[in-house]
Amino acid sequence: MFPPSCYRRLLPGLVLCLSLISCTPEAPTPTSPDRSATQNTSAAQNVPSSSPTLIQASPNADAPTPAAAPQPSPTTVWPPADRKRAAARFLNQATFGATASAIDALTDSEVDLQQWIDAQLQLPPTLHAAIPHRVGRSGRFDVWWSVSTQAADQLRQRMAFALSQLFVISDEPDVLTNYEPAVTDYYDLLVSSAFGNFRELMHKVTLNLPMGIYLSMKDSQKADPATGTRPDENYAREIMQLFTIGLVELNLDGSPKLNNGQPIPTYTQHDVEELARVLTGWSSANAYSYIDFDHPMKAYPEYHDTGAKEFLGHTVPAGLSPEEDLERALDIIFNHPNVAPFIARHLIQRFVTSNPAPDYIRRVATVFNDNGAGVRGDLGAVIKAVLTDPEATHERPDDPHFGKLREPLLKITHLFRIANGQIDTSNYWRVRNDLLQAPLRSPTVFNFFYPDFRPAGQIRAAGLVAPEFQITTTSSMTSTTNKLFAMALGEFDNDATLDVADLVPLAQNHNALVDYLDLVLTAKQLSTATRETLTSYLDTHTQLSAEEKIRDLLYLVLTSAEYAVQR
Repeated sequence: MFPPSCYRRLLPGLVLCLSLISCTPEAPTPTSPDRSATQNTSAAQNVPSSSPTLIQASPNADAPTPAAAPQPSPTTVWPPADRKRAAARFLNQATFGATASAIDALTDSEVDLQQWIDAQLQLPPTLHAAIPHRVGRSGRFDVWWSVSTQAADQLRQRMAFALSQLFVISDEPDVLTNYEPAVTDYYDLLVSSAFGNFRELMHKVTLNLPMGIYLSMKDSQKADPATGTRPDENYAREIMQLFTIGLVELNLDGSPKLNNGQPIPTYTQHDVEELARVLTGWSSANAYSYIDFDHPMKAYPEYHDTGAKEFLGHTVPAGLSPEEDLERALDIIFNHPNVAPFIARHLIQRFVTSNPAPDYIRRVATVFNDNGAGVRGDLGAVIKAVLTDPEATHERPDDPHFGKLREPLLKITHLFRIANGQIDTSNYWRVRNDLLQAPLRSPTVFNFFYPDFRPAGQIRAAGLVAPEFQITTTSSMTSTTNKLFAMALGEFDNDATLDVADLVPLAQNHNALVDYLDLVLTAKQLSTATRETLTSYLDTHTQLSAEEKIRDLLYLVLTSAEYAVQR
């Protein structure tokens, strides 16, 4: 039940929101003085934005492939057009949401995109565990929201979030529920390793105890016919299928290799069984079954299978220690030709577009294979290649295949960065239930959505994928829109508070307010019809205070069609 103070503003905003979603030039300007409390119909078109108060960084830290649109020459980094527009667009890809101050810093100096990335690569990591917070899951969520929306090392934090959707652990199935500090430490592992070498990250993830618990490599033992013990195959399967090489062999551009017209599997069940033998004999560092989250897992040779193993076309000889077996196996996987295009596509999808052109994947995969100095797996060089590629930096208004549906979580972080948002996650389950997304809380090891998810309809018919649509259900569209509504209006949501005082001067000039939100939220992609409708709304509702105007427009732009898709 909404407080009475809300009703006077609900109905016109609902009508306006629906008109913006329709994206028709003749969208009506609402004139009713009331707003209905039922704004459930505004669908998958909602996203947020915010302005940072910096946190001190830690010192250490089977559908046909559509024809690709013509590609620009990979030369320029700064598109020659509107620098502020280009900066906002870039920052919406590379951070948890563009802000006016970040846009100004990027455009009012001689810094170009590559130099901005280089500076971000040099910032020390802001580690989540180093920030004082409450015990338990709500505390973990609190510090994630604070760091993600306020920390200076935005690119590193976004990279960690992307990696958390690759090397997935989750406290959702309850196996890690009682170990929230260790879950935070796992996220910090991704933060610290975000720009490091992928081979080293593979090693750290493999021996991380929360991962060992989540995918049951911990306590996996060699086969014993007398007791019926067999090596656990869970991690062995997922490190290949989900973390590194995928299900089918790939060309450098991410396209599947074919044999008689059919994709070639990357591995067999025999490969899984053999790799599982390699991974036997690891458990907690202090004792075989004791939980010690302060250290990586430790090898216990008496439980390790020392026989020869064969997987992925390679032989691991007999007689090696658990540590030697592990290093041989990780080297084999790391050097598989699939890893480069597999990781390239994952990062492109998380940062830029759901359906990258094959040449885009090829260019990024080439950098993964060699950063220019003979190093394979340099993640700093890889993310730089992702974000400075011409397919990322050049707007593509005539390419209907370009772009990605914004993730619900990133809508809220953007809102918080624009409006100095703070969240109280005591009821942490509400965020997860409303958005179907929360950090390290996916329902399965397959993340919140599959990279190849194709919603029924025009997207599937065109041979495209749209991963985020997997969590864009009728229910989640309603709950996400309602969550944005509650947070933006700030009158009946106890989970979050916004401070829009810095924006109040803009409310005196309606065109300036629309210009501001158009820039920081959509990188000037609001249509003329939408802008006119928003301005008319402000001109008509003279009874609104400056803060009410700002909050109403935040909600309306965040739930507009133009903001729903990052392009």
